[in-house]
Amino acid sequence: MFSDTNPYYNYFVPSLAAAVLALIYFSIATPAHLYRMITTRKYFGVPLVLGGIFEMTGFAARVYTHFQLNNEAAFIVQIVGILLAPILFAAGIYMFLGRLISATGYPNFSLVRVRFMTKIFVAGDILCFLVQAFGATKLVNTTSITAIHEGQNIIVCGLLLQFVIFGFFVAVAGVFDRRVTRSGMAATVPQGVQLRLMLRTVYITSALIMVRSIYRFIDYINKHGGYLQSHEWPAYVLDVIPMAGVVAITMLWYGCDFTAGMRTGQTGDAVELKQGV
Repeated sequence: MFSDTNPYYNYFVPSLAAAVLALIYFSIATPAHLYRMITTRKYFGVPLVLGGIFEMTGFAARVYTHFQLNNEAAFIVQIVGILLAPILFAAGIYMFLGRLISATGYPNFSLVRVRFMTKIFVAGDILCFLVQAFGATKLVNTTSITAIHEGQNIIVCGLLLQFVIFGFFVAVAGVFDRRVTRSGMAATVPQGVQLRLMLRTVYITSALIMVRSIYRFIDYINKHGGYLQSHEWPAYVLDVIPMAGVVAITMLWYGCDFTAGMRTGQTGDAVELKQGV
């Protein structure tokens, strides 16, 4: 299955230009997130920053592998970094929604109690991370076809688990949106929360992560040598660009005023705000 001269890239040499562009983008966007997180003290940005670091590391390794195709360490780093970064982005989305719901002053409209929401979804996210990390490690540390298929199957299981968790998360967001809108209370949410805009960004970023996850799922269930594995462009169009979009859109979240509801006296349960983040 592996060639003698190029054991890790059988079908193409990684594009230097594409990898450099991705590296530059995440190298700019990640420090920008870090700066905004520190200056606004909104620490849902921690997993977003970590995800950006994973992307940066992954693409730095991919640039290196363009020149050193046989370097196993660089290959492992770029596979693990790019594969796992979206899980960290998802954790940031989970944390943000919990804070957003609390900030509206109507946590009772949430399908899941806000104080438990972040814990539940982030715990599931950590499990997805561990499963996919184990699969990726198994995948890149062998030349055995059987072991490679086992690694792919483990990653697929991790992706399926991510689908389930993320699907439930989107349902939670949708139910809250519908309840607060139908009750007429959306109009009373402080303007600083920017509820409608923030919910739209949650939906868009969730959709982008789902697109990427579906692509990776199809990629790993296909046999070695399938179209997605033998061509590089789908990875950039269906993985890198969506994740770049997530990083850009989530920059808007630092402008959300989570304390607006408390200042106007609309947040009926201050404990929810403290424990839900």
